Order: sequence, then structure tokens, then C-alpha cells
Amino acid sequence: MPTSETLLTTPAGGLYLMVMGCPSSVGGIYGDSYTEDKNMQVTIAFNHFGEGLVQRMPRCRHGYFHVVNNDYTHWEMYAIGGSADPTINSQGNRFLAPNDRFKKAVTKHEDAPESEWRHWNWRSEGDLMLNGAFFLQSGQALLPATPELPA
Repeated sequence: MPTSETLLTTPAGGLYLMVMGCPSSVGGIYGDSYTEDKNMQVTIAFNHFGEGLVQRMPRCRHGYFHVVNNDYTHWEMYAIGGSADPTINSQGNRFLAPNDRFKKAVTKHEDAPESEWRHWNWRSEGDLMLNGAFFLQSGQALLPATPELPA
């Protein structure tokens, strides 16, 4: 059973989609129940996410995701989403929210009540939020990069 990455061609306009971690099956792609992804570590860096994108840039399940130095200039629902307790560290990204006042959220915690997802570690550090964009953080705060020594 393959567990690395799979490249799929979407039917609309020859666009590509990268699926990491989840193996494909005859019935489709596994979801939150595929817990072997808990040890997965993914870095998403140096991308431009723009016109025509709706959501899932990325969509995270289980595992650890470092989203760094990306440029998000368009989304219709949210930019970064997840379920099943992923850790997401967003650093140095630029988020330009759509003009629609109901689409300013960068993140979406999915398939869990707030009492559960508020413990998931989703953090934003050094991100640039433009046009009202906001990142709903949860879980533990990031530790300082270097410990402060007493004076």
C-alpha cells in the first residue's frame, strides 16, 4: 500500500493536486480515520495561492504541518483547514483576504466541536494579515525561538 505522495490530474483545465500521506484506495482517499498519518511531517513553502482557489491550501489531517513563506491572494471559503488534531505552524505568510466580509478567516477547524479543536495546536507567527484577514489560533502558544536569559 503506497504511503508517499500521489499526483492526480483534475478534470478542469489540467490543474494538479498533490495528496500527501493518505494512500488511495478503490473507494477513494482515506479521511480522518486513517491514523497512520499521525507521524507525517509536511512543509509547504514558497507557493502562490491565488485566483480560482477555494479552500484546502492545505487541508491537514493528523501530523505536523509547517506552512512558511507562501503568498495567499485569493480564497473563497478559507485558506488553511484541518481536522483530526493536526499541528499547524504558519510562519511568514502573506494573507490578502477577499473583499467579502464573511470570507476573512484564514483558517477553518473542521469536523469537531470547539471544545475539541481549541486544544489543537494551530499557530501564526510573523504572518502578514491584509484586508481584514485573521488566523484563529488554538492550542498551546509557540515557545520563544531562543530562551531569554536573566539580566
